Amino acid sequence: MAFIAFVHKRIGPGRDFINIHTSGQELNLFEVQRYMDVLKHVGIEDEDLTLMRPLPNPEEKHHITELIDDLRKRANKIVTISPYSLSTLKDWEPEKYTRLIDRLHENDCEAILIGGTSDMSKSKKDFNNAVDLVGKINLRESSEVIAQADLHVCGCTSMLHVASSVNTPSVAIYGPTSPVQWAPRHNCTVITHNLPCSPCYKKDVHVCDNNRCIKDITVDEVWEAIANRLNLSVD
Repeated sequence: MAFIAFVHKRIGPGRDFINIHTSGQELNLFEVQRYMDVLKHVGIEDEDLTLMRPLPNPEEKHHITELIDDLRKRANKIVTISPYSLSTLKDWEPEKYTRLIDRLHENDCEAILIGGTSDMSKSKKDFNNAVDLVGKINLRESSEVIAQADLHVCGCTSMLHVASSVNTPSVAIYGPTSPVQWAPRHNCTVITHNLPCSPCYKKDVHVCDNNRCIKDITVDEVWEAIANRLNLSVD
């Protein structure tokens, strides 16, 4: 479109009809940095890669604060979990999350599930051992829940970046996508097996028949990362 409109400067990572090329689709470059590289070509330079959070209104913030305060009366730590992404290829198995949540309860931690309305039916089927807010709160409220939590656990999802934006520590489970490209740059413990075939993920394209990169990650591995973050016993 820019080419057809005779736009003088056509800046981007692509090849066709672009006359100023920036970083392409390399998997060894943080995605935010890729966009910042585009801005440099129009005279905007900023080394701050911090993402902005969705801010709740006062009523939403009050509602979430009451919820968290109530949960802290019966738990020492609050851990938010986003078990679903836009693709099941990136998702850790629900039964492993269930076992992880049970271990959290054994260590005086409360788990809160967060997700979109499209995940509500899956959440009701997969989990009955956590505070289930999947599809029940909006993005602003979700960001506030994560902001008031002690830790966030998920795969390669948008909520991982929300956690980064509110400076809540996170444990991220990566399989077919590149943590170098997609994981936050601070306060995030990445768990990945770095298989020779990974990363391989392409949106809506099933390129693997076993998904070992995510399925081989154990509950013990994730628990160890959580325990280290929350100063809990690994055993």
